[in-house]
Amino acid sequence: GPIAITFSEPMDAATLGAANMHLREYGSASDVEGVFAYDAQAQVLSFSPLADLSYATRYELTLDGAAIFSAATPQQPLQAQTSFVFTTAPAPGSGTPGGTADANAGTPDPEQKPPLQLAISYGDPEGHASATVRLEMTLPDGSQRQAQLPNATKQWRTELSPKVPDGTTVIVVPSHVRDGDTTYYTNGSGSDYPYFPEVEVGAASPTTAGIGYFVTRNYTNASSVLLGTLLAGPFMMQVANGDTATVAPAIPATTGGFVAPRIVPDEGVAGVVGDIITSNKGANGEKHFVSPKKSTEIPQDFVTLKAESTTATALTAEEFESQFEWEGGIEVPGEPLKRRVSRGGAGKTEVKIKLKAGAVIVDKMNVWVVWADITSEVKLLLTKQAATHTSTTGGYDFTHTIQPAGITDLTAEIPNLRGDYTIKPPNVPAGDISVFQQGVDLSKGADHRWDTTRRMRQKLINPSNINFAANHPAKNYNSYLNYPSERLVGNDDTHASEETNDPYSGLGKLKSTDSPALVPLNIEGSDGDTFELRVHWEEFTRLQIGSKWYIISNPYPWRLHFKFKKVGGVWEDNWSDLATDNAGF
Repeated sequence: GPIAITFSEPMDAATLGAANMHLREYGSASDVEGVFAYDAQAQVLSFSPLADLSYATRYELTLDGAAIFSAATPQQPLQAQTSFVFTTAPAPGSGTPGGTADANAGTPDPEQKPPLQLAISYGDPEGHASATVRLEMTLPDGSQRQAQLPNATKQWRTELSPKVPDGTTVIVVPSHVRDGDTTYYTNGSGSDYPYFPEVEVGAASPTTAGIGYFVTRNYTNASSVLLGTLLAGPFMMQVANGDTATVAPAIPATTGGFVAPRIVPDEGVAGVVGDIITSNKGANGEKHFVSPKKSTEIPQDFVTLKAESTTATALTAEEFESQFEWEGGIEVPGEPLKRRVSRGGAGKTEVKIKLKAGAVIVDKMNVWVVWADITSEVKLLLTKQAATHTSTTGGYDFTHTIQPAGITDLTAEIPNLRGDYTIKPPNVPAGDISVFQQGVDLSKGADHRWDTTRRMRQKLINPSNINFAANHPAKNYNSYLNYPSERLVGNDDTHASEETNDPYSGLGKLKSTDSPALVPLNIEGSDGDTFELRVHWEEFTRLQIGSKWYIISNPYPWRLHFKFKKVGGVWEDNWSDLATDNAGF
């Protein structure tokens, strides 16, 4: 007979058909030929194959949700692509493969139980909470299946059809769950499905008189929640009531219930070698940890992560190793609950905790080791003489190339490091001696979380004791012999007008430029006088990660030694030199 799909509301018949709906053998790219027919009164779409389907074969029916519309709300498509997977009956006389006897006397035959049902209720007293939920399932044969559940407000209930076989592992991935919302997941509906007694929805401590399957979590983010593995016969999932207590009826001995662990930074990692950063996808996104490459300032070799319980009960190494395994990163000898990622070079490492049965991903942390490589293009030295003065100028254009390149790809899942900084970059430390810009506010030297900046020192060599103070700001013709003691300080950076600090619009690159000039006046000094101003810089890149600034590049040294001699009442350039080093100070 035909395959029938019943809709909950009238549909636009023009959007139902072969263009938007496909029946295929599972894993095949070829459609099964057949005829679609829609009964508007019954709201049923049927598909009649032109030839009989094969025995004992898995098929997948896919609906392109973005192209299928309701007749009642023609501007509103289905929420997402929806797939249904089913297996046809075995050939006559071959028996039923995989059949097992029910070891639990007095319980219904598992083969007769209804499809898995998921009920969701949100603990928002004003009824404003809503969410999109994705189910990720691994069937006993290792095949994967997904179901996208549409937006829900307050309470929503659905069935997965065809039914999920015993031994299926289910992960619920919620999104748009607001901080503090209490979300209840159950697979019961009371009298309608007696095999799955209903959990009391909305109760602070859910209870049930019978055997149910549920988990309660007080969300602080939209991470994945592993419900567990469905077993034949009675089963129970431990209930995590927030993060403070555990409430559940006695768990039968035949049950494999557990609470899934999560990945967090180890002690002494967050705020030291980097920090956790939210996803550019918001609450729907993944977890990210961002760290600079190993450097003199932060010499630790690794970012170390650990698995921890999502309840008040601590997770033991034995419990973890019995059901879970790590993927990605490097083993920590003697520490099965920990995993680490090298900071030796820029890159991205996906660290996962997986369920051993079915290899389902329980939690995931993307670790990004970030760095910038600085290159330069020279601006040639240029000297100009005027009636009253002589000027010499020179410098460089700098490019800071961010690595890994993928961290600035807005089409991908990346940490959200966009926008203005929220923590001011540091000033010259109060105790520093002979440092340029001592006591000056340097906060306007940055305008994004990513920032190009530079350190500066200079030495005036003035054997003729020329008096420059009468005609120039004192800082221009003075000695500041030291760089700031704090490496993060850009003490020659009071504004960002000569910087491009947005790598997302700059193809993964930051830009900066500097063209310092010195302009002695002809009224100063006497013929034969000479002087030299040796100015040194270190260009570098910094990034606000979490609540701190971090250096994410090696220092790029450069210098300009201004040299002048008074001849015939006019200052002449006396072989000033420009180079990418800090020699000759």
